[in-house]
Amino acid sequence: MHWQSQSPPNNSAGLRYRALLEITSTIAQRHDLDGIVQELTQRLLNVINFDYVYFLLHDPDTNRLNANWVASVLHDQRTNSKQVKWISNEEIPKLPIPKTLALDEAPAGWVWEHQKPILYPDITRESSFPRVLNPLRAAGLISHCVLPLTHADARLGAISFMSRRESAYDEADVEFLQHAAEQLAAALRNASERKAVLADQERLAAERDRLRLLLELNNVLVSNLDLHALFPAISQCLRRVVRHDYASVAVLDPPTDMLRVYALVFPEGKGLVHEEMIFPAESSPAGWALKYRKPLIVDPLATKEFPGEITTSMMSEGVRCACWLPLIRHKAIGTLSVASLHEHAFGPNDLELLGQVANQVAIALENALAFRQIAALKDKLAQERLYLEQEIRSDYNFEEIMGESTSLHRILQQVETVAVTNATVLVLGETGTGKELIARAIHNRSPRRAGTFVKAELRRRAGGTAGERAVRPREGRIHRCRRSKTRPHRVGPSRHFVSG
Repeated sequence: MHWQSQSPPNNSAGLRYRALLEITSTIAQRHDLDGIVQELTQRLLNVINFDYVYFLLHDPDTNRLNANWVASVLHDQRTNSKQVKWISNEEIPKLPIPKTLALDEAPAGWVWEHQKPILYPDITRESSFPRVLNPLRAAGLISHCVLPLTHADARLGAISFMSRRESAYDEADVEFLQHAAEQLAAALRNASERKAVLADQERLAAERDRLRLLLELNNVLVSNLDLHALFPAISQCLRRVVRHDYASVAVLDPPTDMLRVYALVFPEGKGLVHEEMIFPAESSPAGWALKYRKPLIVDPLATKEFPGEITTSMMSEGVRCACWLPLIRHKAIGTLSVASLHEHAFGPNDLELLGQVANQVAIALENALAFRQIAALKDKLAQERLYLEQEIRSDYNFEEIMGESTSLHRILQQVETVAVTNATVLVLGETGTGKELIARAIHNRSPRRAGTFVKAELRRRAGGTAGERAVRPREGRIHRCRRSKTRPHRVGPSRHFVSG
């Protein structure tokens, strides 16, 4: 980028104060550091002589100064104008001053440490800092002025001006440049804080999305015990935060050390990897994750380290990057795998989130497997019960009556005979001998078995005959049955049974 100035430097105080006001206005209106530095350099070019300017920022991690912005000034003798040329990062190593400097090898390092400016009217007479000053002399530069970039107690870096003219800078220039450096330092500090605030906002937004995802997954998982049916919804929720093309859950069979694909979501799949696919845990990424109980990212996916069948099939499907996470409860029960058709698809933050998702999926898978096992046991018990009932019926053909005596078999044969008729049946027997059971057996085998079997108490009525006293029902009970078209069976002297 080039900036052009038509006016030669003018050292009047009015122009300098005007330049400071313009710099302040620029800083207030702009938030991008590149734009602020470029505007400041252009304003300074109108009032200060320089051929190069370096903006160096301190890196706390390395404790070195890095040249973040470098500009040179191009002189046009025909038009008596100047242009500012910004040096790209690729071109900076070709300049006299290196891109990165140790604090003890450059005047800018001394300025940063002592927070005082340095002014060299003629560097050809200086012997200090040879690593920086010798290349400057070789490049024809003579005057050198360096000022600290400091805001409050924050030491941010230094700004360095160089000129081919001897004694290009005096005390008034240094004072003016210090004011400009303070403005720039404030802008750098504000931009740094703004960047930190935006980074915090992005981090909080990402954390909010992740927590929301975990909540949605939890709601989805607790709504149904069928993980196989819920897995597409789980993958859809996860895709909003972690972009992926493939997701699956594999269940481990410990006796055989085999893994079975329990649930799969792969819209772009060709069918090489499919549900119910069985593959050995050994030599597979899933097996490694289960063995060491650690998540595993394979990027790019290759068969060199994991030559198993599942790796080959996934590569044939076009998968380039994949992540496997162990599903652990009281023991290893399977793996959750997420994959992409592109390399470098998953980062550390994604891995952390996937680990939390895997914990929830592990609980859901354990519940689903337990539910399936309970359902299988329930079905087995129902089948066994049905088998036993059939065996009982085949031997005795009566659900509530069991016995092997000859007299009981004879009575049951009589029940079979009379049950299909409309005859009135009188069941006689001592108390506790099972008269009601016989009456129920007759009802259950009669054409009226779809109706209701009613047991009624009888009360002896004074003044009647023995037969009348035996069969006359208590007032109310038997009449309701008759209104519902029931048919009574007289059974013994104490109870009345009605089948309708």
